[in-house]
Amino acid sequence: MADPDGAEAVSLAQCAESVLKQRLEVMLSHAARVRLGADIEAVHDMRVASRRLRAAVSVFGEQFPSSAFVKFAGEVRLVTRALGTARDLDVMIGALEALGNAQPTRRQAGIMALVAAKRTERRRQQKDVGAALVRLEKRDLPALLSVISAGLAPGPLADPEPSEAFHAQEATDA
Repeated sequence: MADPDGAEAVSLAQCAESVLKQRLEVMLSHAARVRLGADIEAVHDMRVASRRLRAAVSVFGEQFPSSAFVKFAGEVRLVTRALGTARDLDVMIGALEALGNAQPTRRQAGIMALVAAKRTERRRQQKDVGAALVRLEKRDLPALLSVISAGLAPGPLADPEPSEAFHAQEATDA
């Protein structure tokens, strides 16, 4: 159905599906760089994308009244948590290094020992991040989202065209 300007009306379900697919694609586009574990900005980028996806899940959740959607949302939450812990450690390490570098040499040793301990913790956390990424691949979230979306009942965003009954009533009223 077209609106008065000639644009095709889009249902809320179609809009929800489109937004979620786009957010999921962006999140997954960072996975290869995150898996390498060498670029802290990749973790940041994927975490931001996962949080944006979670926000969209929250906004459009009512359009997906299935247990499969709850599963989808849970998978996104799990990866967001793993990325969040890794990102927190990356930020902490950076702050501690800056603090240590700003100290006189005699005070740097203690701070740098703490940095070393946090780097060890971060390496362990990278294993959790890797496991979360493997889980995402096994769950195949794009395919799961397609299955979920296929079960949606369309509901127009734009005003629907008046029905024949409306036109009949309108003619009677005239």
